[in-house]
Amino acid sequence: MFSLITGCWQFMLSKRTVRIILLGIDNSGKTTLFEQLKKRCGQKAMALRKIPSTTGLNIAKINHNNLELVLWDLGGKEGIRDIWANYYSESHVVLYIIDGVDRTRLIEAKEVFQELLKAEELKSKPFHVLINKHDQNNCVSLGFIREYFCLDDVTDHEINVLHISALTQ
Repeated sequence: MFSLITGCWQFMLSKRTVRIILLGIDNSGKTTLFEQLKKRCGQKAMALRKIPSTTGLNIAKINHNNLELVLWDLGGKEGIRDIWANYYSESHVVLYIIDGVDRTRLIEAKEVFQELLKAEELKSKPFHVLINKHDQNNCVSLGFIREYFCLDDVTDHEINVLHISALTQ
């Protein structure tokens, strides 16, 4: 009995790690969101006006109570997307960021998202589709993205769709 209680106590006090992967095509706002999350959690963050296009990987570890969040911000340019698969099996949650204002790239964003849904290593992982730039008047609606991306037809993933503004919220 003592070992059971001790084990429970150690589990409660142990730090749990959640690895979150930020994906999306280039210029969707992944790194801006990444830097804002760091800033809000008291970590040093890059000035938003100085954020370059990510050419590889940005990593942050955020500690909150007994939870360690590991954020992987991966570059979204076409030639860089090949490295994404290296992080699938170790991730727990997928944040897929879409530029909700740049309608010219929605086809590309949809195609990339559909490829992610096919990845075996991501089959059991929850997806959060974040429509960025909600603070702008011409941002697409949640319903539009749900329909355009055929999200209601997806049965093997938990998918949530949310509006965000990486700059202001």
